[in-house]
Amino acid sequence: MMIHFLYKIIRLEPNGWDTTYSNIVNFVKILSQNWNATIPELLDSMSEFDLGIDLFFKLERKITFKLSSLLHNVNIIQREILSENNIDISPFVSKVSYAFLPRVVFHLEEYGLPRMISKKIHNSGIFNFEDGCMAIHEAIDQFNKIDCKFIFDNVNELDQFDKYMINYFYEGIRGE
Repeated sequence: MMIHFLYKIIRLEPNGWDTTYSNIVNFVKILSQNWNATIPELLDSMSEFDLGIDLFFKLERKITFKLSSLLHNVNIIQREILSENNIDISPFVSKVSYAFLPRVVFHLEEYGLPRMISKKIHNSGIFNFEDGCMAIHEAIDQFNKIDCKFIFDNVNELDQFDKYMINYFYEGIRGE
């Protein structure tokens, strides 16, 4: 049922998707697993719909900005027109705007910490990125209270590239 509405909403803004409506809807379904699946797993799911790696980040930007904005506007109009039905899709709009990632993980990527490394850190128990109350500045403050070595010693799944990216992230947040 939700998929039917998603098609209708996408059609409200017919231009600028750079792909078919079906691809957008299929990608939203795939992206909804963004925090639970690895990027290779997501890409594998995309291959089922003939969507390649080159489209992943392009479509992710379209979804997080254009679709979330469109959904937000629909939600506002819907609440005004159908106020007696008490329908609010803002939780879904929020998930779409953060690419179905925890909000802080989405923002940490902008600071240079890839989502898959955030997931490894989260799984180790160092941080609870699923805590919806954690703001980006609080997360950065917590990172600054510990050093790379602490993360390296406590996250077993890190490879050399992960460690390089964590060092790069720390250089950015510490201004080194």
